[in-house]
Amino acid sequence: MIKPYTYLLKHKPTGMFYYGVRWANVRLGLLPEQDLWIQYFTSSDDIAELRSQYGDSSFEYEVRRTFDNIKSAKIWEEKVLRRMRVLSKQDLWLNHRTAGAIVYDVHPRLGKGATEQQKQLQREKMTGRPGTKTSWKPGNVPHNAGKPANNEQRLQLQKMARERNQIPWNKGKGRAVLICVCGKPCKEVWHKYCSQACYHAHRNQRAA
Repeated sequence: MIKPYTYLLKHKPTGMFYYGVRWANVRLGLLPEQDLWIQYFTSSDDIAELRSQYGDSSFEYEVRRTFDNIKSAKIWEEKVLRRMRVLSKQDLWLNHRTAGAIVYDVHPRLGKGATEQQKQLQREKMTGRPGTKTSWKPGNVPHNAGKPANNEQRLQLQKMARERNQIPWNKGKGRAVLICVCGKPCKEVWHKYCSQACYHAHRNQRAA
């Protein structure tokens, strides 16, 4: 059965090591011995550079362990790299990461803040995003402006208020009542007038 594997390389001229994991050989149908240093030469740029300078024969290579699945192989590689403290021994190891951690001689962002251009790009990216302070712009009109909630929406809002154990802000408060020009309370359907007859009467007065 073809399995994923871990391997160890040693660069003889410098005495430096590289430890890695390989699972693509399973898809290719290659045993570790048929794959390592025959088809596969690691994904490391440092290894590629040393090969170009010194040749493939400048490396010693060894399959260290095989695994039943990819996950186990990845976990074991991380465990070995951490146990060997490769990130703190860069004079001995060519590995520059363990499970995604990258080592820099000097971090490229050390002592550098965001430039004004980067800040502006970030502001533009956030503008208009719901929930941000910049989501509203002068001149923007909400999609539901001037549209009263329908019965279904009212029921939904009341249900949400009950679930939050909140009392509606207008609970117990009477509705404002408009007074017609004749002194009677206005009907909602006629807004400023108490009746259709009153509406027509005052409209005719204005026309005269």
